[in-house]
Amino acid sequence: MKEPQSGLRSRRRPRACLTGATLLLAVATALTLLLAARTFWYLFHSVTNVPYPDQWVMLEEIRALRAGQSGWSYLWRPYWGHRIVLPRLWMLLSANYFQYSMLPFVVANVAAQLSMLLAMVLSIRRLFAHRSLLFWLAAIAAAHLLLSSLQMEILVEGQGIVYTVGYASAVAAIVILGAEFDPWLKLEARLAIAVLLAIISTAVAATGLFVWPILIFEAWLVGVQPKRLALLTALTAVIVAAYMIGYNRPEMGMGIMGAIRHPIQAVAVAAFVLGGPISLYAPWLGVAVGAIGMAAAGGITVYFWRTRSTTPAAVTLTIVVLLLLGSAASIAAGRITPEALAGHTGQPVSRYMAPTFVFWAALFPVSLTLWKNGRMGRLAAMAVSAVILILTFGTWNLQWRMSRAWAQVSQSYDAIASGFLAGVSDQEYMSPIIRDEQYRSRMVDYMREQHLSVFAEPRARWMDRSIGSIAPIEKGTRCRATTSPVRLGGDSADFRVTGTLTVDGRAPRGRLDILMTDDAGMVNGLARTLPAQSEGSGAEEFFGYARAISSQGLRLFVLDRDRLLACPP
Repeated sequence: MKEPQSGLRSRRRPRACLTGATLLLAVATALTLLLAARTFWYLFHSVTNVPYPDQWVMLEEIRALRAGQSGWSYLWRPYWGHRIVLPRLWMLLSANYFQYSMLPFVVANVAAQLSMLLAMVLSIRRLFAHRSLLFWLAAIAAAHLLLSSLQMEILVEGQGIVYTVGYASAVAAIVILGAEFDPWLKLEARLAIAVLLAIISTAVAATGLFVWPILIFEAWLVGVQPKRLALLTALTAVIVAAYMIGYNRPEMGMGIMGAIRHPIQAVAVAAFVLGGPISLYAPWLGVAVGAIGMAAAGGITVYFWRTRSTTPAAVTLTIVVLLLLGSAASIAAGRITPEALAGHTGQPVSRYMAPTFVFWAALFPVSLTLWKNGRMGRLAAMAVSAVILILTFGTWNLQWRMSRAWAQVSQSYDAIASGFLAGVSDQEYMSPIIRDEQYRSRMVDYMREQHLSVFAEPRARWMDRSIGSIAPIEKGTRCRATTSPVRLGGDSADFRVTGTLTVDGRAPRGRLDILMTDDAGMVNGLARTLPAQSEGSGAEEFFGYARAISSQGLRLFVLDRDRLLACPP
């Protein structure tokens, strides 16, 4: 009887293992969805029409174009190492038809990020067509990485389209050329679509330049006719040559010559970039993590080239890995100095993590295919899996906090913009939005004149009006407020006003407008609540400005669902 029992147990082990793995995947999926939902909830509840720093520069370019001070050639002018033709056109379109509001940019960023995730998942599906467990494992990791709140900067800022659209179109070009999704999508059509996407990427970010030689190599691999391959090569030469005319990069990192003179430092800095969020807290640990990725990517590429034993989907994802490896090297050369390795300066901000997360999302499934290819294959798969675990669930606490942190930044900008509407300048608090006070005042005047940005919002029409003409005032005293006015220096009668408020004895939990009046009932100040900053407290904080009004005569009204609530102190 012992042998049959032993055989029964051995047959049950795989099923038990499969059940355990399925349960772990279900838990991982639930946690990933929870983090993604939290990211998007905070993202869309904190959209502000206040331009982030780069968009002030873009608006100045639009002002100069409209005033006849510059021509259309400004579209091609380099900006921080990129030729942002399409982002500049999108900014111009926004200023002409959408009052330079930020929501269309946020929607574009989210759509581009989701499209890149879709392209990655389709490639992973083809790679593990008959191995559903590995497919779900790699797909969950890709979703977790690409939707991480650690990249929220590129989603919430309008200028983020340089990264979201730039990388999404580059990755999609490689994926579409390397994989035949349907019989009707012939090689010629895939090549044409890939070229179009490469042009889009090049017209958005410098990353697009890396796509062209990669497309030539990939076109040769998939068997594009020599004539079309020659045309693609000629087009690449023309585009690269045109891009380089008058091109310049900011002198922030090592530079190409610095990387050539100090190759070991250059490799370390590139590895530092690939370390992503780990590098923020432990620079040399980030270098070690990045080195694992670089070694795995190089080893896998050499192995695939020598054995010719891989699948087209694995080759496609490997090419994506090489693209993002080149992008990380470019960031290292142009943006970050070796001093960052000592934790002193040049720390990678979250927008520089975009290529990092895509790199690991593509490398992970490819490494899993090598599990049965000897000791080195298993070592590579285990090392990359360990990094993926750290970057996803190992940074859970940071991801949980980062989404709220970016919401706090956006909502504080929104509240500080009350000073723009009130005509108040506060260098201490407005400098994070844009540092130069004269420049800021000039552009605020332009936005006011053209009804752009926050000046297209209803609150821009409330100053110097009677409080009763804005909305009906609800009777009763359901609202209570505390205020802390601070005079803005000199003989100015302007105040920065902070405080808290409650409605029906509790925090209202939402972005609400606060109108401040004098004793005569004229609106002379505006503020907005800060819900993300107020989480967990019994009252909601607010921030704003009052103009030419005494702190003793300050009266507050909260606009809540088209009605005004008087908020006595």
